[in-house]
Order: sequence, then structure tokens, then C-alpha cells
Amino acid sequence: MRIKSAYIEGYLGLLEGTGRNELEINFEPAHEAGFKRVLLFGRNGSGKSTFINALTPFPSQGDDRSSIIVPGRAGRKVITFQRGDREIKCDIRWSAKGKVSCFMFLDGDDQPLPLTAKGNIGEYLKAVEQELGVSPDFLKMGRVGTRVNSFLDLGPGPRKNFIGQFLPELEEWAAMHKNVAKRVSAMKSQLQGLQVELER
Repeated sequence: MRIKSAYIEGYLGLLEGTGRNELEINFEPAHEAGFKRVLLFGRNGSGKSTFINALTPFPSQGDDRSSIIVPGRAGRKVITFQRGDREIKCDIRWSAKGKVSCFMFLDGDDQPLPLTAKGNIGEYLKAVEQELGVSPDFLKMGRVGTRVNSFLDLGPGPRKNFIGQFLPELEEWAAMHKNVAKRVSAMKSQLQGLQVELER
């Protein structure tokens, strides 16, 4: 699964960091050119984390904020994923009063998936699990930070049950993590070499 494009509007972190109300990035040109990584950089507080945290199909960021949208304004995020030969567009909308509606569109269709036609969050989350193969638990496992609710915040019993769901996959995950760590180390070396060349 990969992200094809992302659009966010009305996000508090984006407005505070950039002064902009909306941001859209199309990742397809990079993919078509054969790039496997996209670099997002900017000064501290410029909205990088806000944008990265929005790159999920979920309405929640998985943290302790009551709202991620500028108070009194409408907000929206549209993330388009490619999973196999299927294009899946997740469209989440916040009204100015804070009501959240979630829709999913498949393969460029202009009508939402019937399960999500009413914008109901519960039905939408079922569609996300069915079409993308992820649940909100993904955020608990994948993120750790001061404002993030992760599996570390669970009590001993619930934490054990939560981790138990993933045990069959942890060995595979550990191998992938080791591989990624090697690649990151190699990339750091390449960047340091590039920096030396640029300083000449």
C-alpha cells in the first residue's frame, strides 16, 4: 500500500506553522520517477508533523488533542491510497461545529462506498479495515510521543492483550526494522558525503 496524494484543510498545526489554511501534495510524480522516499523538511513548528500525522485513513490523530481543526472552522483531509490495483480515497470532513463525517471512494468513483454513504465513523472504520487492512490500533503501535496515546499508556493487562494481537507478526516486523535501520544508516552516510561535497 502506498499514498498517492494528500490534501488537508483547516488544520490548526498547518495554520500556525505556515499561515496557510490548506496543503496538497501529489506523490505520484516521485513514484513515477522511481523514487522510494519523499523528503519533507522545514523549520521547527512549520507543520511537518501535522502533515505527516494526517497521512492515515483515520479521523483521529491518535493523540490527546480534543480537536486538530482550527476552532470554529470547517476542516477536511483527503488521502488517496493505492493498494494493489485498487485506488482508495479516504475523505474526512469536520464541520465548523466539530461534527465529523467520513467517506470512502473506490477506483475514482464519485459515489462513496455504500457502507460509508452516511458518513458514519463506525461504518467508515469497518470499511478502512476491510479495504486497507488497518485499524485504529495501528496508531497505538506506530506512534510514540508526548501527546500521543500509544500502547505504552495501557495498563499491564490491556497492554499484554494488545501486544498479543501482534505476536505472530513481531518476528517479521523485527527483521524489517533491522533492514530499515541498516538502510537509514547507509542513507545518513550518503547525506554526510553529499554535505561534504556541497561545502567544497
